[in-house]
Amino acid sequence: LLERELDGEERRLAFAIDFHSTWSDVFYTVEEAASRRPGGVLRRWIDDMQQRYPGRIRESASPSGNSAVFKNWAFRKYHAPTVTYEVGDKTGSEQLHELATFAADSAMRILLDEPLLDASAAGSPEAP
Repeated sequence: LLERELDGEERRLAFAIDFHSTWSDVFYTVEEAASRRPGGVLRRWIDDMQQRYPGRIRESASPSGNSAVFKNWAFRKYHAPTVTYEVGDKTGSEQLHELATFAADSAMRILLDEPLLDASAAGSPEAP
């Protein structure tokens, strides 16, 4: 489906994320991805997450190699920032909802190159 939507068009994949669950919250990234470098989309997103949730999220980078897992395939085929987010098995639903909401907002702001809202200002009418 993704190939049908992107191949042959003047479209690009801006960001790809795959979700799974495991023992703890881990972001698996592609080691050679330029987006992991300072200022890159993926680096900024992970830094936002780690700043908001200190000690909770860890990153594990490995080469894309010939692995067929989604993040590696999408990186090799589309050169997009890619990540597999392994959600911790014991992460509660309220905590997961808060984290997922923040992650989605952060990713969209970074992709649109907008400043991240301060959580305390998010509900105020003056917030952008």
